[in-house]
Amino acid sequence: MKIKVPTAFQVSPFVKEELVYDETSIEYTIQNGYFTYDILKGQNIAAYEPWLDIEHAIPLILESWKANKPSISHLFKERKRDAAQPLMVHYTAHYLSSLYWLNGLYVRTPQLAILNINTLLNKPINIEERFAFIINRPGHYHSFIQLIQLYEELEKLFATIKIKKKRPSL
Repeated sequence: MKIKVPTAFQVSPFVKEELVYDETSIEYTIQNGYFTYDILKGQNIAAYEPWLDIEHAIPLILESWKANKPSISHLFKERKRDAAQPLMVHYTAHYLSSLYWLNGLYVRTPQLAILNINTLLNKPINIEERFAFIINRPGHYHSFIQLIQLYEELEKLFATIKIKKKRPSL
């Protein structure tokens, strides 16, 4: 199913007019779009809510990132910044969603999410500056390096949250 992207989500660098949503495959939806579940929630369309199921959703994002990171790296090594940029935007958007999902929230709009990123309980240090650097220069190699580091920190935060959930409360 195709979804029209609301104007509030069409902000630089995340400009897309349409997304593909497959209600039977979270993996397909992740590979072929970003902010999809956040947009569906904002439009009150009943769909999977990854922020309520982080133990399943976050690993899917991390797997997708890890599978595509070598391709992005190769494009930068070949000095094909223009070809790398759409992938960088894709995984930057997924990072933003994942960080909000990790905190039990969804992205209401990218602008609000970026503006309020420092208010999240679970987040990497200096996230505001680091994330701003990436979205302002998604076609730069240094943004790729920063995104790699943020995904590594996301994975560590996710592991920490999983451990805390498993501990019996006293």
